[in-house]
Amino acid sequence: MQNVERDLKEAFRGTLSGIYEERRQTVERVFAPDAKFWHLAHVAYGRDNIWGIYQLWAANNYKTIEIKFTRMVHDKESDLVLIDLLEYCSVWWMPINLIFGGPVVSLHVILQLKDSPHGKVICYQEDHAMLLESALLLNMPTPVVRFLEDTVLPAVGTAYSTLGNALYKALSQPRNGKLPCAPATRLVDVTQDLPDVVAGLFNGTPCERRAACAALYAEDAVLWNSLYTVRGRDKIFGAINFWVLFNREFTVKINRIVPSGNTVLVDVSQEYKPFWWPPLLPPRIMWNHIILTLADGPNGSKVIVRHENHPLALEATLIANLGPISWLINVMRGLNGILFGFAGRLIYYFCDIIHRQLPLLLNIDAYKPTEFTRIANRPFALEPHKVPHARLHASMKMHT
Repeated sequence: MQNVERDLKEAFRGTLSGIYEERRQTVERVFAPDAKFWHLAHVAYGRDNIWGIYQLWAANNYKTIEIKFTRMVHDKESDLVLIDLLEYCSVWWMPINLIFGGPVVSLHVILQLKDSPHGKVICYQEDHAMLLESALLLNMPTPVVRFLEDTVLPAVGTAYSTLGNALYKALSQPRNGKLPCAPATRLVDVTQDLPDVVAGLFNGTPCERRAACAALYAEDAVLWNSLYTVRGRDKIFGAINFWVLFNREFTVKINRIVPSGNTVLVDVSQEYKPFWWPPLLPPRIMWNHIILTLADGPNGSKVIVRHENHPLALEATLIANLGPISWLINVMRGLNGILFGFAGRLIYYFCDIIHRQLPLLLNIDAYKPTEFTRIANRPFALEPHKVPHARLHASMKMHT
């Protein structure tokens, strides 16, 4: 890949929306031979298993999969690419799709690139399906979604913020008639300052948390979560304070920060023990994909005007929070990476026989290269001698 953003978009369309031959050639072109593909349903190693898995997923859809990119951010220093997209599926073994269509799934994709003689290639792919918000906000009827967004989520956010502010006032001792407020780190250099700011928000005292909110958020900032929304700096502090105080232990670890102008993509993992959680058990784990929209603040700093928090609760629960069951699930994911890849390759070879060998055996001119016409205009266009139908027609003309 020479132009990462353009070529990755074409690669996703080729693997998800292309025909079987294009799917294999795209994967072989953009993935390293020893690439790894991490997914809730599988962990696959090697390029052959990866294109087999993409082929199997395509075969599970009775219509062509469509995708819509929400954002793509490339950190050139670390060769890391974060992608948010919507995938429009038509899974044939879910009968409800035949009536209502769908489902639409929101995906967060993490790609690690490396150099090769032909440009950048993918050596690691990690897919996270945001299933909860996809089910609630992307696949429900429009009136239901509007009711959730306009009524339910703000109401839940108001309850959280009210309780969080009440707890702060109850637990903090006023000084000179005012509640204490410790100094906080401002957001000047996003990559360097954000870890300190997060530590003040989630790992500090309520006083430090309130000071961090005052320094970090704009006055009318919005905090959006798939389960609630709040507007205003004070309400944001209340919601965050309630969540932290709800737990006996709470730590946040930043996995990656990828800034792009006034947009910052952050992936974090939380370890927490609610008060009802047995003390001897290990803490629960939650993964979050966070999107921050920044604006200019005082003294050359930046402030957050919109904070989107996309929890990956189901994935973390299945993979990390169920003890022996999670261990078994992870073993099955490794086996699925092999089985799914093998099944997909069988489907590929079956398609290859149907599209290439059968017309030769029957000596018919039924297949024309029209479905490859759209590929010719792509950056990853198939070379003429590699187009199966071109070889087919050339061979048939020789026989005739």
